[in-house]
Amino acid sequence: MAEESGSHAWWYVLQSVEAKIDRDTGRTQRALTRALALVDEAEEGAAELYVLLGLVIAGSAYHRLGRLREAIEALRRGLRLAGSLGRVDNETEYLIDLARALQAAGDERSAGELAERALDQATTFGFAMQRGRALATLALLSLKAGDAERARGFAAEAVEVQRETGFVLGQAESLLVLARVADHPAALQETRAIVARLTGPHGGDPAGVLCETDVG
Repeated sequence: MAEESGSHAWWYVLQSVEAKIDRDTGRTQRALTRALALVDEAEEGAAELYVLLGLVIAGSAYHRLGRLREAIEALRRGLRLAGSLGRVDNETEYLIDLARALQAAGDERSAGELAERALDQATTFGFAMQRGRALATLALLSLKAGDAERARGFAAEAVEVQRETGFVLGQAESLLVLARVADHPAALQETRAIVARLTGPHGGDPAGVLCETDVG
C-alpha cells in the first residue's frame, strides 16, 4: 500500500511539472489535457494540493484557448479550495489568474477588485513573483480604463519586481505588459528573446505563451 501511495505521489509530481512546462512553452492543449487528468486522479486520491495545481494550470490553459467560461469556473473552484485549505500562496495565484480571465470576459470591475486583493496579499506575505504578476494585471486594467500614466507606473514596477525575483517567465510577461502600455519597443524585443529561449527555435511569439496579458 505504501509503495502504491508513493507511486501515485510521483505521478502527481510528474504530471503537474509536465503540464506546467507544456503551458509555459505554448503547448496549451497538451497542458490542458495533462492538468485535467491530474485533477481527476488527485481527487480520487484525496490529494488536494495537486487538485489545486491542476486547476490553476487548467484555468490558464482554458483562458489561452479562449474558453473563458470554463477558465472562470476552474479558477473559482480552485480559489475556493485554496481558501478552505488556508493556502494563501495558491489563493494569491488564483486571484491573479481569475482577475485576468474576468477582464477578458469583460468584467473589469470584478477583475480590478481581485487584482487589488492579490497585490495586497502578495505584498503582505512577501510573494514577490505574485506581486509582479498582480502589478502587471493592474497595469492592463488601468490601460483599459484609460489611465495610461497609472498603467505605465504599474508596468514599470512589475518589471522591476520580476527582475529581482529572477523569474524568467514573469520577466517576459511584465516586459510585454510594459511594451503594450508604454509603447516600449525595447521591452517587446526583450520579451521576444526570452520567449524564444523558452519555446525553442520555432517559437519566439509572445502571444502563444503570454496571451493572458492581452489588453483586450
